[in-house]
Amino acid sequence: MGEIISVEIMGNKMDIETTMNREDAMKVVSYVENLIKDIKGNNPFIPYTTVLTIAALNLAEEIFVIKNKLKELESMV
Repeated sequence: MGEIISVEIMGNKMDIETTMNREDAMKVVSYVENLIKDIKGNNPFIPYTTVLTIAALNLAEEIFVIKNKLKELESMV
């Protein structure tokens, strides 16, 4: 079980549980918030749920690419 920290993303306050240290967890929160702001800034009229869906897809794509690169590197060893 991790630590519970209070965060605010785009004006929404919430408590999240994390196994990361507080500083790193806040960097993740900032990363997500900036991603949401970038999407919303480029598309000011789309619904918030659509913004969050696009953000989730962007993050999933980043993870997918990193995992594939890791597999590629591991196969070289």
